[in-house]
Order: sequence, then C-alpha cells, then structure tokens
Amino acid sequence: EKMGIIMGGIATGIMRPLLTLTDIIQFFIGLAFALLPAAYIVLTKGTKPLTRLDQLYNFLSKFPFGGALFSLMVGIASPYNASVRARFLKVEKDECKACIQDRPWLRNPFASVHAIALANLAEMTSAVGLLTAAQYEKGLRVIPVKVECEYHKKVRVCV
Repeated sequence: EKMGIIMGGIATGIMRPLLTLTDIIQFFIGLAFALLPAAYIVLTKGTKPLTRLDQLYNFLSKFPFGGALFSLMVGIASPYNASVRARFLKVEKDECKACIQDRPWLRNPFASVHAIALANLAEMTSAVGLLTAAQYEKGLRVIPVKVECEYHKKVRVCV
C-alpha cells in the first residue's frame, strides 16, 4: 500500500507540470482564437453578432479545438471553477452539458473524484445554462441563492 502511495505521488509530480504546460499552451492558443468572434462580426458586417453564449459555442465548435476554446474562455471568466478543467459538450437555450476527466489532483484520499470537484462542475454547467436561458428573456437576471449536491456513489471515471 505504501508503494501505491509513493507511485501515485511520483505520477502526480510528473503529470502536474506536464498538464500545467498544456494549460499554458491552451491559454495562448485561446488568446489567439479569442479574436474569432470579433473577426466573425467584422466578416459578416455586424449582421449576426454573437451576443448569446449558445451562439458563441456553436460558432466556435465549428473550428478545431473550438469546444476547448469555449471551455477555456468560460474558465478565464470563472477561475475558481476552471480548476476542474471542464469541457462543454453542448450549450443550448434549454440544455447545457459539460464533463471532466478523472485527474490526479481532483482525487480525494479515497481514490475517487473529490465531491467539491463535482460540485464545481455542477456549478459551472448550471451557471452557463442559466445565463444562456436568461439571454433569451429581456431584463431577466440570474442570481443563484442556493446550491445543493447529493452524492450517492464514489466517482472513479470521467464524469
């Protein structure tokens, strides 16, 4: 059992810097592609501005790594929730889906995904979904007042 703990620490010590490097690369690629919505507006002469999150997601998802770019942009807007590195799979007026991969730093001592990582995923996904839905109604504001999570089983796979 001690060997497993040591190997887990070594794997985390090696993987964390590599994954941090990929985060830095994604950030700079995201900055380069962040001008895509502005270019889109200029190219269409402002006829179809990307004013809603679902429009932005649909536009970016047409490009390679567009979904990752949208997820990165949401992560930049919400750095605390970005720690789980969620990937948005679907953003529509009435539905929003995201997932996280099982990563070493998201695990608890019981070898499962930490409950707070799951709560962060739920919070981020619901926030994007609610903001998208609110953008269809004029004058509607979204103010979350309570977050509740129930956990029925340990999570040991991608969520």
